[in-house]
Amino acid sequence: MPQPEPPTSEGNWGVLQISSIVKGTALNPKGSDIQGGGANVFTDGGIGGHQITGIFYGTTVNPGGLSAQGGFVDLYWLDVGKANTGADLAAGFNPALRPNQKTYTGYAEPLNPNFIFLAQLAYGPRLR
Repeated sequence: MPQPEPPTSEGNWGVLQISSIVKGTALNPKGSDIQGGGANVFTDGGIGGHQITGIFYGTTVNPGGLSAQGGFVDLYWLDVGKANTGADLAAGFNPALRPNQKTYTGYAEPLNPNFIFLAQLAYGPRLR
């Protein structure tokens, strides 16, 4: 029998829209830094075009508010995107668009087949 999700004390969350991804070069010593500026691998297609969007959620702010721990970033591919972070931020937060911790309509819709799941990144302990 599935267990209900425990209540969260989420301290930080938000949505994201990737504008571009460029090819980087690993600098010496290997793994110490990645230099950007290479060729575009991905460029946002805008409304109606291809997009990579996502949501970060589940971060718990530690007592005192100077550090946090945990949390995730979920990334999605859309063949026909509708995200517009500028307009959405200007319109303000609409709670109806976030029915649960992992979903924000237009950016992260795990049950929508048009949102192709790309990756989940898990934050490690001791975020600063």
